[in-house]
Amino acid sequence: MSGEDPKVSAEVSGGTAQGVIGAGEVHVERLIINNYAQPSPAADKAVRTEPLVLPENPYKGLSHFGPTDAGLFFGRQKAIDKLVRAVQTKSFNAVLGPSGCGKSSVILAGVAPALHATGQWAFTYFRVSDSLEKDPFLALAQSLLPLYLPELDETDRLVQRRKLGAALREGEIPISDVLDAIRRNHPERRVLLIADQFEELYTSNIDPGLQTRFMDLLIEAARTSTTGSPPVFSLAVTLRADFLGVASLHRPFADAIDESAHVLGPMEAEELREAIVEPAGLRDVVFEDGLVETILADVGQEPGNLPLLEFALTQMWEQQQDRRLTLAAYDSVGRVTGALTKHADRVFESLADDDKAGARRVFTQMVRLGAGTEDTRRVARRDELSDAIWPLVQRLAGPDCRLVVTNATADEGETAEVVHETLIKHWGRLRHWVTEDRVFLTWLEAFRVFLGQWAEHGQRDEDLLRGAALGQAEEWHSKRAKALNDTESAFIDASVEARDRQAREEKERQERELKTAKALARRRRTLAYGSALAATALAIMGWFLNEARIVSEQAQARAEKAQRIATAQNLAAVGELQVLTGNAEEAALGALLVIESLKRASTLQGRRAYEKVLQYYPPLILEMDYDEVGVSNSGVPLAVTPDGRLFAIGTSDGRTEVWELEARSLLFEAKGAEGAVRAVAFSPDGTQLAAAGIDGVTRIWNLRASKVAQELAHPRGAQTILYGSNETLITGGLDDTARIWDLREPDPNTTPTILEHFTGDVVALGLSQDKRWLATIGWHGSDLMEENVLKVWDTKFGARTGGYIHGDVQSTAFSPDGRFLAIGGIAGYGDDEPRIRKTQIRSVLIESSKTNEPDLVHLPVFAMTRVGSVRSLVFDSDSKWLIIAGGGYRKRESSVTVWDFAKDRVAASVDHKDPWFVALVSNGERLVTASRDKVRVWDLAHGEAVLPAGEAANAQSDVAELPGDVPSVCERIGRNLSAEEWKQYFGDQDYQETCPIR
Repeated sequence: MSGEDPKVSAEVSGGTAQGVIGAGEVHVERLIINNYAQPSPAADKAVRTEPLVLPENPYKGLSHFGPTDAGLFFGRQKAIDKLVRAVQTKSFNAVLGPSGCGKSSVILAGVAPALHATGQWAFTYFRVSDSLEKDPFLALAQSLLPLYLPELDETDRLVQRRKLGAALREGEIPISDVLDAIRRNHPERRVLLIADQFEELYTSNIDPGLQTRFMDLLIEAARTSTTGSPPVFSLAVTLRADFLGVASLHRPFADAIDESAHVLGPMEAEELREAIVEPAGLRDVVFEDGLVETILADVGQEPGNLPLLEFALTQMWEQQQDRRLTLAAYDSVGRVTGALTKHADRVFESLADDDKAGARRVFTQMVRLGAGTEDTRRVARRDELSDAIWPLVQRLAGPDCRLVVTNATADEGETAEVVHETLIKHWGRLRHWVTEDRVFLTWLEAFRVFLGQWAEHGQRDEDLLRGAALGQAEEWHSKRAKALNDTESAFIDASVEARDRQAREEKERQERELKTAKALARRRRTLAYGSALAATALAIMGWFLNEARIVSEQAQARAEKAQRIATAQNLAAVGELQVLTGNAEEAALGALLVIESLKRASTLQGRRAYEKVLQYYPPLILEMDYDEVGVSNSGVPLAVTPDGRLFAIGTSDGRTEVWELEARSLLFEAKGAEGAVRAVAFSPDGTQLAAAGIDGVTRIWNLRASKVAQELAHPRGAQTILYGSNETLITGGLDDTARIWDLREPDPNTTPTILEHFTGDVVALGLSQDKRWLATIGWHGSDLMEENVLKVWDTKFGARTGGYIHGDVQSTAFSPDGRFLAIGGIAGYGDDEPRIRKTQIRSVLIESSKTNEPDLVHLPVFAMTRVGSVRSLVFDSDSKWLIIAGGGYRKRESSVTVWDFAKDRVAASVDHKDPWFVALVSNGERLVTASRDKVRVWDLAHGEAVLPAGEAANAQSDVAELPGDVPSVCERIGRNLSAEEWKQYFGDQDYQETCPIR
């Protein structure tokens, strides 16, 4: 800074504040700050002037902390220090956590100022929503321009923003060239690019292809800088944890997150105390005795409570007495959990009746319905909300309300959004509105897709609504006219007018043809007696009439084609949303609508929607029968290789059968055990098979040589086994121990690692993906009382914690992200609920500074209505789904259930009666399910068959094109549209069965 004193200034243009941070320019929520220096508490006190009434409020309400708030941001120093070290050494870092845990504040008010203070960093920032056109490349360009072309004025920057965004999007300028230019502009500084609230990439209706290209560009930017040591460029991404699954579908992005993820968990009590007390201390304000402890008790460990805490403190500040915050003030604002909702209700009740109706429309229009995730906020344009309602929006954004944030730019106009997603989650009135309006809002979201196409193409008649889509729009227009803006109403009116005009023209055409036909009939009698010349004239006239008829029919055919395509697109959009967001019954309805879409026309929307149907109803691609095998104490011994090629069965007579699934042939049969085989397991590379016999010996079979390679003697025998690696086997036995065997030893029996469980038979084992944590479950009890003991072992240091679990537990599995341990077993006596618990292990990802022990938190049993006893469990690769083999209990339907782990609800159900085993193979692309006598393989990666590559994928055809697996999907759906549903979507069209059910 050349010895100059730190100073802060801002330029405002087009309704938006912009400027520079450090020697470069940084975009921080459309604010650029010149020569920014982090204020220290001492400096803050030195320059503070005494206000007339109250000292300046140091709390942020529902807003996150930004760089200028660094001196007021407390409680996250440990996380900030860790991230500062990571950013300095890695070119990519992802900060993960739930909404409201403070991810943005940690990066913007903690990490960025700390790096700036070193004098070696320039940083810039963007959110995808910075571009109202939902183009992430424009948002990125907006943040890079101040560093890339620092000499531009505000007008030139608006022009260059679009040029740079388009060049990056189309690949005309590699991101590496932009970064090189930035390095030349700032030769003494490294650059930090912050992609904040990255989940907006998935909540903004951005084309999936554009999403992928944008993620590729960011990964390329991070990789470009890895050649430096340390990297001269670093990318930091903040992402809500419930969007990790969808982000991980992009493999390069998933790999980057896997290598450098930082999970921001709940703040510890002392950190919370610091965040509460220290900002007030900067203003010489104190808390009444005992108040801080009361607030801490109310906050608890829920990360989403942090915005509520800040809001409550902000509200309390206005009621302080003699620089003292009191319990009476805390109670009056509604405490932590009630302050926001109390304030929102107070604002709403102060509105006039007409404004209350308008407020409902405003808030629901600023909510984006979740598709497998929680509802989130969306940016609404002024033209969407209408000019008439904009004064109310501004009032809700004013200092007395502060429930809405408005913004404006010179090229994109005025916008509004909910002040924080906490309002969507915690304000009961808004949740009630969204629940009541969910069907309408779902339709409106799909409707706006067609509206956008109409506007983008210059309001062509070809893009107007037709058929069932228009019928739905008319119905909603009659019911909710006030909820639609002028443009939306005009689109519907234009569609109705075009339909009526087409109907009139068709009627007139038919009348003309009838009139012509009558005239011809009258003239035939005269012409019959005419000359050959008259006959020739008649022939010519007939030719002209025929040509006119052909032209008319062609026009009608084009209109009908456009109508079929538009109807199919609308059905696909509505059906896809039903599948993604509804319960099982609503998902079935959505799947039927998608099939109806494909029966009418082959559209890109229809094929993409059918892809979602197949995710809910995966197709069966292989089935193999085998003789029913015996059942040991731990169930049917079954195993499959990771590539899905081989399948193993242990029998009650001591045989171990290895089948080749694709060929449905018995590849290998071994007779080793005296008595039943209790458990089988394949090595990760598929070259070995371990079989634990009731005779106390676990045999390691070399499948290439078809012979026993090693024999392990677990005292009293092993009951459950799993491979830790190709060289390590873990057994759980009837001697109260689990044992880890090193198969590289000439005689592993001399050197096993013994884990003393002390509580009876070890009946289930689970190993985390990083091999760090081993879960063992030991059973003990009597016929009248069954109890299991869970222990989680740190494989480096021994047992760390444990707890009792009621019931007969048979299975357990770690989530791949290491955060959860699922435990399943048999429903207990008189217990209609399944014995499944999800146990969160927080310190697997958040290391304790004192003990390094995992902290087990037992969450309540969650009810699965289609699962009785749980015999086998497996998580998918992104830890979003829990797949469960459930057996019947008290006439419960037995099935394989796909459970939405985040939302505690059934997401899909795979048809397999009385299943004992589930596994994911082929890198998660196939699901294997098995029972006593049958194994099935389900295709979870079917995109190529549904969405062909190249131009064919984008083709819109009015020709019906049903995929070949529709009959099997129909059988899985198990029903047709009801008469009422048919009328709702197809009006007076003759009813037809979507699925011929056998």
